Amino acid sequence: MNIPKLFSDSVWRDDLVAITKTPELWLYAVLVVLAPSITFVSLRALGSIVPGACVILSILFLWQYRRLPLPSFGLASIWAAFMALIVYASLIALDADYAWGRVGKLAMFSFSAMMIWICAQQGHVLRPLKTVMVGIMGIAILFGLMEGLTDGWFFWLTHDVDRLGAVLAANRPMVVLALMIWPVVLILAERVGVLAVAGLLLGILLVSFTAESQSSQLGLFAGSVVLSLALVWPRATGWACLVGGAVAILGMPFFFAFIDLNQAIGESALARNTILPRLELWAFVGEKVIDLFPFGYGLEAGRSISLADMDQTYFQGSLMHHPHNGVLQIWLEFGLIGAVGAALAWMALIKRVIEMNRWPAATSLAGAGCFLVIASVSHGLWQSWWVSALALVPFLFAVANVPEKR
Repeated sequence: MNIPKLFSDSVWRDDLVAITKTPELWLYAVLVVLAPSITFVSLRALGSIVPGACVILSILFLWQYRRLPLPSFGLASIWAAFMALIVYASLIALDADYAWGRVGKLAMFSFSAMMIWICAQQGHVLRPLKTVMVGIMGIAILFGLMEGLTDGWFFWLTHDVDRLGAVLAANRPMVVLALMIWPVVLILAERVGVLAVAGLLLGILLVSFTAESQSSQLGLFAGSVVLSLALVWPRATGWACLVGGAVAILGMPFFFAFIDLNQAIGESALARNTILPRLELWAFVGEKVIDLFPFGYGLEAGRSISLADMDQTYFQGSLMHHPHNGVLQIWLEFGLIGAVGAALAWMALIKRVIEMNRWPAATSLAGAGCFLVIASVSHGLWQSWWVSALALVPFLFAVANVPEKR
């Protein structure tokens, strides 16, 4: 296959015509366009399109098929277990009012994500969206480059923030792109080849450096390494990800609580400004986890735990809001039961990925590795833009996995 054949004017024209003539594709097309790009305009907007799309998709599906799609027993069980865990964490929360507000939000987002995904499993009509997905990701990467080179000029122009706030805001759209790039990698691999994949990953990595988004840089690098290994040693890499991820989830608080990482990192200016403050916070959270082991402190505990007894040599502030580490946040809020649940969910996901074909498995492993790295170094688990991005990634993979026309 070659680029002229698969991305020529005729292909674009045929796919766009197919979309315009197929009403059931219209909302899917809107999701494909907005998912990687809307965060450059507004992070909150990404959070609003997921539940809205769920409602409209469900109505359209009911109108067309006279029934709603049903999740598999396994998927429904995972959702029910997640909701039970969230309710439990709210019952023991330090700030019950705030925690119960989160329960409604997480119920809505998690259910919406499940419905969008299972609607997308009726995927025989979704193939024209693959071309659109590649094009919109290219536009989003170019927009990310513009924002990086101009220190968030567009965000500064459209929001009531100073220039420093605009620079910081440009980091999060890059994280969204890092999470959503892997379905596009799968499309390019199957349509064009390895060179196109390498060019895409190199391009988005360079763009992430212009935006100074360290978390997306780490995630993209980790995902690229996993992708390369999975293409050469697919099953060995899959099992390494399965075991390594589970060990990381179950052992992370003990690792940070008992190992003096200051000795390994050193005292450079870079370490003092970026790495050591985060490590100091993680060590403190690890100690808090061990203090109340095996129980947690409840949902959104980071907003209520004082840092008064923390040796704040590098980290500044009176509250953490969240640990800036998703794995530690699970331990802090849910305790051992939450960590075991997360590890089991990770293992079930990777076990299923291992059974896929070569490129779908490799890109899925890369996406999972990218997610775990980013989740372990930054951002709160329950931030709307983060939850929304994670909700849309399986949908994008469902589109990317639709077979090509024969």
